[in-house]
Amino acid sequence: MNLEDRLKSLDDRLAARTADLDRRLSSRFGSAPGGASRPGEPPLQRGAAETRRNAEEENGGAGRPGGPPRRPFRRRTLFFALGGAALLVLVLVLSCALFSGGGRAGGGAPDASAADAQTEAVVREALSALTEEDAAALAAWADGDDEMQLVAALYFSPPASHLEELYEVVRGSDLVRFNPAFEPILGKVRFRYVPGESSVNAFASSADPVGGDETSPSMNLLGGFVRFARAVGLVVAAKNLPSEDGANRFDRLCEQFPKAFAAGEGSLSIRNAAVMVRECGVPPSVFRNGACLREAQNIADGMCLECLGHETGHLVYHHVGRTSDVSPETLRNFEREADSFAMSVGREERRYMNGHVERYMFLGSVYDNLLMALAEAAADGGAERAAYFRDHPDSAERLLNLLRSKSELAEFYGMTVADAEKLLRTAGAMK
Repeated sequence: MNLEDRLKSLDDRLAARTADLDRRLSSRFGSAPGGASRPGEPPLQRGAAETRRNAEEENGGAGRPGGPPRRPFRRRTLFFALGGAALLVLVLVLSCALFSGGGRAGGGAPDASAADAQTEAVVREALSALTEEDAAALAAWADGDDEMQLVAALYFSPPASHLEELYEVVRGSDLVRFNPAFEPILGKVRFRYVPGESSVNAFASSADPVGGDETSPSMNLLGGFVRFARAVGLVVAAKNLPSEDGANRFDRLCEQFPKAFAAGEGSLSIRNAAVMVRECGVPPSVFRNGACLREAQNIADGMCLECLGHETGHLVYHHVGRTSDVSPETLRNFEREADSFAMSVGREERRYMNGHVERYMFLGSVYDNLLMALAEAAADGGAERAAYFRDHPDSAERLLNLLRSKSELAEFYGMTVADAEKLLRTAGAMK
């Protein structure tokens, strides 16, 4: 029986029951047409009641001269109202149940097919990002479990649409939307996620290097940075999972990341990310823990949002393309201004991550700057590194600036400037 037949049958049954109820009420209480006395009134009061009703009708209302005439209240009216409301509620509930369960003829199949096609496209995109070395590393970590290997591939190779959504969070934040000077700039920006590029980096450009457009600015997020963020998120989120040797997983990450960063010469492949997370003691069973994966993704998204907010700051403050006409100290100030802009985006945004954007951006920035400071301290140096720090503040300084500017969040998480300075000095990241 289809939905229309079910509703018609339900309506017929309810109409029959309502008619039966009406007959019972009529036989018990009767009716009082015109000005006749109503059954149920005490005999001595019938005359007074009839006189009062006649006076009200002459006055045009319920004892109020000039008021609207009052319709006599009958219990039958109440039962009809309740019956109609019950019918409406029942029809709505039944309709929702049938439509959501595929009861509508031909309605469920297209949606399911579209979902399957979308899922298949995401899986294909993730698998296409795997090299043979990447696939072998994930397989070794998952102990031959194909399902966990696939989830790991999807985790480290998120679809481009997810990264585009993160950029739209920055692009649509109140800080950007309510500043009319920013729209003409960002309205021309093309967002590019380049998963095949393993450099742990992101950058804004006055031209579109991929599309070959010399007039359109671009926002470029590279795959190496996304994998870095995802690896950090996984290690931090897995901190409460049982550990075989009881070692602190984040302490291990502080040891492993500089090695992986140096081995990749500033790049991070899926293979290196998987090896690093495995060396931190994160078991592959983490990919069966939904709560842990959600927290890991939130932390990773916070790192990506902070990075995208930073590069957006370079665009709206007209820093891009000015490396040749200003001093190195001015360039370092550009970086500080972009850092401040990024955290301001997080403070104003309330529509993503259940309103916890600022918190996750803060955590993401802390992990990013701390790990990069440790990697910088472990690096051998060289001309390229010297050139980088000529126009960038070192990550240790950026971490301390963050803790000072976000003192309430730092206090909430028990991160003091003094503790950070001690840690950085111990690691050789700060003099």
